This record gives sequence, structure tokens and C-alpha cells, in this order.
Amino acid sequence: MKVPYRRLVHLTEPVDPDFTRPGESVGDVDLPVRTRPRIVTAGLEMRDYGTLSEAVASLDVEVVICAGSPWSHFTFGDDQKRSLPPNILVKRFAPSQMRAVYATADLVVIPVLPTLRACGTNVILEAWCMEKPVIVTKTAGLMEQIIPEETGLFTEPLDISDLQYKIQWLLDRPIEAAYLGRNGRAKAISSHHIDDFIETIARHSLEYLEERNSPRDIELK
Repeated sequence: MKVPYRRLVHLTEPVDPDFTRPGESVGDVDLPVRTRPRIVTAGLEMRDYGTLSEAVASLDVEVVICAGSPWSHFTFGDDQKRSLPPNILVKRFAPSQMRAVYATADLVVIPVLPTLRACGTNVILEAWCMEKPVIVTKTAGLMEQIIPEETGLFTEPLDISDLQYKIQWLLDRPIEAAYLGRNGRAKAISSHHIDDFIETIARHSLEYLEERNSPRDIELK
């Protein structure tokens, strides 16, 4: 099916910042009591949890890997869990619980294997909405998502030492971390609000139907 160029519409990934927001009562989740800085990460599609585990093994942090995805065919097996350092916890959470999980984080890390796809975008948006600073692997699919040092930090693909440095750098600088978190939420609201996403689809759908049903499209017989 050939689609005219004028019918193509650019849509950004949506998020609901009215539901996923800081400062709200978020309920309880089954997580250990925090005894040190906590890093949260989530998702399964093209995730590079090997590099993350190597990077945090010697850091005084705890990491929660939310190993669930409603669409990914990847899995996090028992063998992978056994090979992780003791400061990493792997659990599955329902989508409705993720807001509470993000609320416990000092920062959110999205480690992604080299890919052209925008794997990790949903986690970035959810973390932004919670005003959490993000560290994201610089992949082709995510290059346009982050403004470095404004809405997050990039780390080089498969680079253990770079990721370790960026994590410690951000944990040591709470003012900079808060700045990234605030900017991230502002970006989510201005460019990814689900209400704008729905309005755009509705508007272009109506324009298409009106054009399709206009008199000039009626075949004279």
C-alpha cells in the first residue's frame, strides 16, 4: 500500500505525567529497606544488564532490575540471576507498581545494547515524569531522546568504566541530579504528554475523513 508523504505524521512516544508524577502517594512495593543509594532500571528488550552489573559490582549502591516487559520476547533466566553481584536484585513488577518503584530510586539507568531501535524510551519517559535523573546508553535509537547534561547523561555502549564513572559522578552531585530530573519532567510534559498524542491522532484522522468525503472525491457517473 502506497501512502502519500503528506499523510505521514510524526508522533512521539507518549506518557501520562498526570499519573506518573513525584510527590504523590504511590503505595508500597515489595522491596528491601534502603540502606544506600538505589539505582532502578527496567525492561528486557535489548538491555545490556551485563555491562551494568560489571559497573556497579564495586560501587556502594543497590540496584533493582525490573525484569518485565509486556511485549519483549527476551527473558531474564535463573542462570543470569545467579551470575549477578549481591547488590543487584531482579524482580518483576506490574505496570501499576512501577511508579512506586521509581519513587525509591536515586537515579534510573537504561543500559541498552547497540541497536537502531528506540529500546528504552518508555523507561526514560517514566523516570522523567518522576523527576529522576537518567543515564542512557548512547545508541542510534536513543540519540534524539536525551539532551546531554540537560535531560540526562549518555554513556558509551558496552563501556563498563564509563558507566561506572557516570553513576558515581551523578550520585556525588545531588544538585546536578535534581536539575536533570526537573528538566526531564518538563520535557515529558512539553513533548510527550499523552493528551497531545491523542489530540494529534484525532485531528489528523478527522482531516483525513473530511478530505476523503469531500465532493471532489466523489466519482461522477
